[in-house]
Amino acid sequence: MDIKRDVFGDLDRICPPGTILATNTSSLSVTEIAALTDRPEKVVGLHFFNPAPVMKLAEVITTVSTSAETADIVTEVAKRVGKTPIAVADRGGFVANALLVPYINDAVRLYERRIATREEIDESAKKAAGLPMGPLALADLVGLDVCLAVMDVLWDEFRDPRYAASPLIRRMVAAGRLGRKTGQGFYGSGDEAPEPRPTGRLAEMVREEETLDLGEMLIAPQIDDALRMVGDGYASAKDVDTAMRFGCGYPKGPTELLEERGAESVITTLVAMAEYGLTTIAVPAPLLMDQLPDTEESAPHGGCACH
Repeated sequence: MDIKRDVFGDLDRICPPGTILATNTSSLSVTEIAALTDRPEKVVGLHFFNPAPVMKLAEVITTVSTSAETADIVTEVAKRVGKTPIAVADRGGFVANALLVPYINDAVRLYERRIATREEIDESAKKAAGLPMGPLALADLVGLDVCLAVMDVLWDEFRDPRYAASPLIRRMVAAGRLGRKTGQGFYGSGDEAPEPRPTGRLAEMVREEETLDLGEMLIAPQIDDALRMVGDGYASAKDVDTAMRFGCGYPKGPTELLEERGAESVITTLVAMAEYGLTTIAVPAPLLMDQLPDTEESAPHGGCACH
């Protein structure tokens, strides 16, 4: 933010009054950046995704001060450079990172708890959602320092245990194990020996898919996060799915994955995870609960107020 303060202060002084100022930040407050200028109505977020020449998504982030004209112009600019824009209000992590990074954090927590090996975690996520890359390999690609920074932004804004960064991520960042950029992360040079399979009751339950399916344990919380986002009116279901498909390479977005599984299946997974202390989601999202068939027989068994 200190760098943004310097740059936007200079731009505000140098540029003509009609100039729109846009920031590509992935998680910093656009509202705070806009307040650094004398033209907050002409400040907007225009968030491209890495690698920018390839990824089609652009998040157009507006603040309470951004004018409708500014948002319209920036949306048109995004289209003209070949991107698929979605409209997002200014909130920590916006859409894509607010869904992607907690999912990565969930995977790190499962790894830290020795529920499964890194390979089992990554392969399970790929199989469950048709993903090209698992969450731990993706963390290495994104950079563990970036993942930690986004989690800390989310925590600072919401103060929700859902957004508390895994202690393992903090330790790895402190040790300089940032992923591909340093050559060491969850994976190294590629010649490391396979990890021994974890033992213990939970690990065995997951491996045998006894109540707990590893792939679904990674996907269900992200679906819940997406439904909270939609239920809060922050983004439409269409924009949420567009963000994950065009910004994160998902074959299907979270609400599309929900349609495949059904609300009861997702809620059953979340309830089972909560029972064994494997998620901080105590009660599924209201919008997710609303999608259950309206019969007592259809309600999942478990320890939350699902009836």
